[in-house]
Amino acid sequence: MKNNTEYITDWMKTFLDEQGTWPVKACSVNEVSALISKACLGRGLPNGHAFEMASLASALMSDQVLMGFFVGALYETLDEPIISLDNKTLTIDHARFILSGPMAIDALVSGVETVVLRDMAWKRLITPLLINAENTYKCFFSFETIDNSVVILNHSDTKVLPDLGEPKLVPEPVIEALDLLAKKTYVPSSEVSRRFGAGAGLIDTD
Repeated sequence: MKNNTEYITDWMKTFLDEQGTWPVKACSVNEVSALISKACLGRGLPNGHAFEMASLASALMSDQVLMGFFVGALYETLDEPIISLDNKTLTIDHARFILSGPMAIDALVSGVETVVLRDMAWKRLITPLLINAENTYKCFFSFETIDNSVVILNHSDTKVLPDLGEPKLVPEPVIEALDLLAKKTYVPSSEVSRRFGAGAGLIDTD
């Protein structure tokens, strides 16, 4: 089995090369949300982060390429962020979307005025992150990209982010990549697991 970096590098290249020709599947927002949550847990993320990422399902489904970028962000090496607070500006170095995205939103809704994300690779995911936060917290946000790796998030007095479209069909490579991580959370089938209520006893894996 390839490590995460090798896997996602090959996966993303194939995903983008085949853009528009992927086989797709009709999934509900709830189905994708549940799969994202399990994939995040399989990646080793805390429950809170898994919940926050799962809440992005509807926004991510508005753009099939965004779904692929989310897979890329989930598989990238999750370096420990370096966090500093100066006045009301929070700076996160080694910002990885999966870890630092929820941190940034928590900071903004807790009184921080500006969040600076450094070393952010998947900048296109900032838009669905902020739009989801706007819908959740009933306030407005904006962001600007300073260079290839620095993103600055701010509060906004008016709506400046674009509306997202309706959820689309999900590319099957996205489902497969998420499911690969989700399977790490499954309980192996055994008499002990059945005794404690895992599964219905109808298939090999609970």
